[in-house]
Amino acid sequence: MTAATKAPPLAFTVPVDSMFGPAIKVGSIVPARGEKPIISNIRFSVNNGVLELEGTDLKAFLRHTIPAATITTPGSGLLAGSRLLEVLKEFRGAEATFVFDPRGGCRLTTTGNTYRLVGDDPRDFPTLARFDADPGFQIKGSVLVDMVNKTEFAAADEQTRYAIGGVNFELKGSRFRLAATDTKRIAVSQQTLQIPLKPDGQPEIADFSVVAPLSFFRLLKRVISKDLMESMVTVGVSGPYLFVRLPNAIVHTLLVAGRFPAYEEGFKAVLSKHIDCTVETFATLLKRAILVEAGKAVFEFSPNLLTLRSEMPTVGASSVSMPTPYTGETTKIGFSPLFIKEALEVMTSERCRLAFDGPKKIATLKEIVVSADVAKGELVSDCFAYAIMPVVIPGEDRSAND
Repeated sequence: MTAATKAPPLAFTVPVDSMFGPAIKVGSIVPARGEKPIISNIRFSVNNGVLELEGTDLKAFLRHTIPAATITTPGSGLLAGSRLLEVLKEFRGAEATFVFDPRGGCRLTTTGNTYRLVGDDPRDFPTLARFDADPGFQIKGSVLVDMVNKTEFAAADEQTRYAIGGVNFELKGSRFRLAATDTKRIAVSQQTLQIPLKPDGQPEIADFSVVAPLSFFRLLKRVISKDLMESMVTVGVSGPYLFVRLPNAIVHTLLVAGRFPAYEEGFKAVLSKHIDCTVETFATLLKRAILVEAGKAVFEFSPNLLTLRSEMPTVGASSVSMPTPYTGETTKIGFSPLFIKEALEVMTSERCRLAFDGPKKIATLKEIVVSADVAKGELVSDCFAYAIMPVVIPGEDRSAND
């Protein structure tokens, strides 16, 4: 191909403010140094006359459109992500023109300023899948973020058992559920959705149960920024990918291999005792117990009182308590104060219920909400359910309350 017939390089003009936010989001997934240096770049391209920015760490992927850009000539190009953000930050409020070199990099100009920015050959950048026509179900952005917050903290922080190192996405009929576990605790958040039906009465979206890595959810929360919380987003599964389609952006990830453990049994145990309390008061009690020992404490439930006792030889011992409306027999169980505190921190209700039984049985923690039906008063919600295994406390007789 002669120089005269070569395709012109990508060129566009854009208000810097309209690119800055999307560039931060895309740049947040771009590794400064990775196994493949090419992915330290942000890819610029044009699709249907609209400028797109793409970034990936090879596990999660983000494509963001910039409708405000005026395209002079379509094409593609790469820029080093960190350097681009530094330059854009300096020219907020201005308009910038980008002219890319087909061999990599570009010339960026604003009024009285010219930069030559380094970038690699766009042909070496991995091709990101597109999900423009793939079906999915809709959910409000704020609801999805809340569901992620209420589950991801319980996922295992390990690389050997991949399935529990992520969050399980499950759609079954009209029930959408997220779940995470590290085998010592289980966090589940669920919502009932309106799934469109086909003419034959079958749902348009087939049931699925898949696992996605934690990095995807952290990216997702950055992409669903404050201005998108009230927007509807589309969630779907296509081949080996889970995707979330937002206004002007799409984030997707490769699914994690392996089967997520069956967790429903953890919520089927019959628990004969419970305490209801305010989230703030309970969290304060746990915070004080953690000052000595975060991993284990004796929870002593006695009439009208909950006492937490913990001890660590290198620190000392503590005994902290709070009043409760509990009227049952005195029961002692070992739990991790930290694990329960982490669940309380993601709750959006003011009150909660901790249900328990003996020292060998799993306990559950749920939110208490005010019913829309005034006559029903307060209800224990199943939208968020947390199950925690007891721990062995040295010197405690585990059979005493069994």
